[in-house]
Amino acid sequence: MQSNVYTRRLNGSTFWVVAIILIGAAVALAPLMLRGSLWEVLLWLVFVFFTLACLTSRVKLVVDDEQVRFSIFGFSDSVPLSAIVSLKQGPEITLKHGAWVRFIDNATGYVVPGPTVQIETSTTKYLVSASDPEAAIRDIQGRTAPVPA
Repeated sequence: MQSNVYTRRLNGSTFWVVAIILIGAAVALAPLMLRGSLWEVLLWLVFVFFTLACLTSRVKLVVDDEQVRFSIFGFSDSVPLSAIVSLKQGPEITLKHGAWVRFIDNATGYVVPGPTVQIETSTTKYLVSASDPEAAIRDIQGRTAPVPA
């Protein structure tokens, strides 16, 4: 079973807004590390690791012969290929939509700003970011097409 992976990283204006806010806060809290108690130092380290995790986050869309899996920042979901009823390029996600797991236009989004793939089942709609949504759509459609007898 061959699987293909499509990713999209946090970048652009959203990356810089998050970077400025989180790095600025880490720098402002740095004096706690120099003169604070053990708990304050641990809190600062957790905040720094959270900042690094946010800035390196990416959406991962994995297509294999049985399902489509997608994840971001520790949250994940999957859809069996047999459950997909509609597949198309979704809307372009912008800074106003935010990033990570969101509810956007009646769909559960696993997103960072940029192009998306819209996957619908009979009960749920997903928006999943991908750098090349057309390739991801072709891959999924190729796996769901009926095999000629």
